[in-house]
Amino acid sequence: MPATGTTTMSRKPATRTRPAKAAAAVAPAAGVTVRHYCQGIGDCHLLTFRKADGKPFRMLIDCGIHVSIAGGPALVADIVADLKKETGGKIDILVVTHEHWDHVSGFLTAKDLFKDFAVGDVWMAWTENPADAEAAELDKFKGQAIAALQDVGQKLDAMQGLSSYMAGVRDGLQSVLGFQFGAAGERVRSARDAAAKLSQKPTPTYFEPGGPPVTIDALPNLRVYVLGPPRDKAALRLEEKASEMFPLASGGPFARALVSGLKMNEAADTGYVDELSPFERNVGTPLSAALKGDKGSDPAIDIGAYVRKHYSGPVSAAAAMEDRDQSWR
Repeated sequence: MPATGTTTMSRKPATRTRPAKAAAAVAPAAGVTVRHYCQGIGDCHLLTFRKADGKPFRMLIDCGIHVSIAGGPALVADIVADLKKETGGKIDILVVTHEHWDHVSGFLTAKDLFKDFAVGDVWMAWTENPADAEAAELDKFKGQAIAALQDVGQKLDAMQGLSSYMAGVRDGLQSVLGFQFGAAGERVRSARDAAAKLSQKPTPTYFEPGGPPVTIDALPNLRVYVLGPPRDKAALRLEEKASEMFPLASGGPFARALVSGLKMNEAADTGYVDELSPFERNVGTPLSAALKGDKGSDPAIDIGAYVRKHYSGPVSAAAAMEDRDQSWR
């Protein structure tokens, strides 16, 4: 798709005052004019084409901002107001690339502004289609992993005196969850659904890779190629093991390890079952028993003393190891 003309806004983050010199997103004689809104961690792009009759054809790609950006909803509201001024409130196609807060938050936080827009069609990936069986399966997997990470994040937030390493884990979790939740706890699914409802059609149009290029009647020289996501489960990195509590290959092991470790802390006087143990449950000594002083069944070693010495002794005895790089684990 040739681009013979472009206009841009300032590369500085968006502010409450619109840049005075920002050029209007007018339809070029040929090609496409791209307006990038620079709000920080987030995406919003307005593409303007010229139809055969000379009228502009507007395509909006995403509208969101990450929760880490101060005053994010206000910045997005300014962006939507600018979109309204540039387009007259008419968007031919709204493209929602994927379900992350920094891509879709504006459709929820600025919904009172978007309700006055006329959106011809909403494009989404097949993974957002509630009537698609594979998409529903993927949703279930994502939900399990997110729920596990959210649970761990809440518990780490409540803990005092975390080592620098565990504080880094906590901060990393908060960053990851920032793509799934808004500052007030809004779920990213609500923002995605708000975008879908903007379409003047009964339902969004869903796409997947592998087919011919997508064409648009009003723009006969334009071709749109769908690059992903694939339906290949190996490419999506999904596991099918029924025994896996959180079957997301990319994040599942991390989530399971954190949840398992926290459950040990909560076991107290009750028996703890390590779901990740490679051994049968009748092999070895339960951790709860070892913490109570059980010497174990091997006369050559006092397992209770070993656990107290290496794992449950005073914090000062383990401080030197806590801050070391744990990635080898």
